[in-house]
Amino acid sequence: MSLTAASLRDLHRIHQQQADLKDRLSEGPRRVKAAEGAIQNLQQTLDEVKDSYTRARVQADDRQLQLQEGEQRINDTQGKLNTCSTNKEFQALKNQIESDKKSNDVLSDEILELLDGLDGHQEKLSLAQQNLDNANQELEKIVQAVESGRQALENDLERNQSELSSVEDLLPGDLRAEYNRISDARGEGALAPVDDNVCGSCYQTLTPQTINELVLTMAVFCKTCGCLLYLSEDHEYSKD
Repeated sequence: MSLTAASLRDLHRIHQQQADLKDRLSEGPRRVKAAEGAIQNLQQTLDEVKDSYTRARVQADDRQLQLQEGEQRINDTQGKLNTCSTNKEFQALKNQIESDKKSNDVLSDEILELLDGLDGHQEKLSLAQQNLDNANQELEKIVQAVESGRQALENDLERNQSELSSVEDLLPGDLRAEYNRISDARGEGALAPVDDNVCGSCYQTLTPQTINELVLTMAVFCKTCGCLLYLSEDHEYSKD
């Protein structure tokens, strides 16, 4: 392959295709990882809602037990009224009954409030479980899509690498070593087009001497960013 703008454009095109294929290949695992991360977050939310529901349930059960004990205490106290030997003792028991009734009324209100809260917790629990189920289903779809496309992308990448190697092997020997060094470090960023006398990588204006060297199909590296330069099709056309 002679060193021409067309040949370098072709080389850059293959590099860009390879970069795109690699990015598409890596996008699959990124999508799977993102979906797995979403599931972890939803699972944490579900666990927190479950824990909140359990605490509310325990609290409601505890209040109901206290209410039962209070009602039993009232019954026991009322049973003692007939055994009182003095009015003072009778009145003390009556006062105790009234006090216990007021405490039970407060407990009853608390229990109703807690039971209403349990309904809200149950709704949150159902929603959190549904969100997690939906996320798991979405993950299965993503994994299937990634797996179904992976082999085709790997085949395309293999063909691309073969094409790239064939083209690289035709580079002039005095250029190949420097090209390899930059290509290994930058990949598709090893080359840059020149249009309107500007480097397509760093956007620095090139000197007339540099443009003349490119027109003469000499190997030219940008003095600012180090890219291997080639004239764009538009630039070549304008020269004609």
